[in-house]
Formats: sequence, C-alpha cells, structure tokens
Amino acid sequence: MAIDPIRSFCRYKSVINLGISFLRASDPHVSDIELLAFAAGTRDEKKQSGIANHVCECARCRAFVRSMEHVGGIVLENLPPTPLAGGSYAAVMAQIDLYGQVERGHREGAERI
Repeated sequence: MAIDPIRSFCRYKSVINLGISFLRASDPHVSDIELLAFAAGTRDEKKQSGIANHVCECARCRAFVRSMEHVGGIVLENLPPTPLAGGSYAAVMAQIDLYGQVERGHREGAERI
C-alpha cells in the first residue's frame, strides 16, 4: 500500500498555525506558485509547514498539490539515468548506520531514566 504523505501529515499534525502569514487575507488559498514549490519541497521548513497545514484543510489546494506531484513523477520517470559518483552507496550506508547508532543511543538513554 502506497503511503500518502499529505494524508499522513494531516492525520498526525500537532501544530496548526505555523507560518501561515504568507496567505493573503483577501484570498484564503495559497498561490499556485507556492503550492508548486511546496510539492517540489523547495520551501523552507516554516513555509512548508504552513502550506501543509493549509493543504490539510483545503480540498482544492490538496488536489492541486497531488496533481503537481504526479507531474513531477512523470518528469522524473522520463529523465535519463544519472550515474552515481564513486563511493555514493557506501556513503549513504554509513549515514544510515550512524543514524541507527544515534537512535539506539536515544532509546537506551530513555530506558535509563
């Protein structure tokens, strides 16, 4: 089953009103340009969060974001493959191992408390 990141965020969000100041008072919708940037993941964390909150509540904007994600997927599927730099796989695996060690350390520390 595919994970729907928008629905997942909406279901588990805990902060409702972060960074919504960029919404215009006369128009409650985020601009298409902002939604496109949101779908591409190119906004800073505060704006991403504010737009995500709006998208959770707005069916129109949610549909637009989903359609832009679909278009982005089609574009990526049709790009020619790009070879990875030497050592890329090993570097990613090292980061994953490091993350696992940090997570284990947090869990072990929490168990001692």
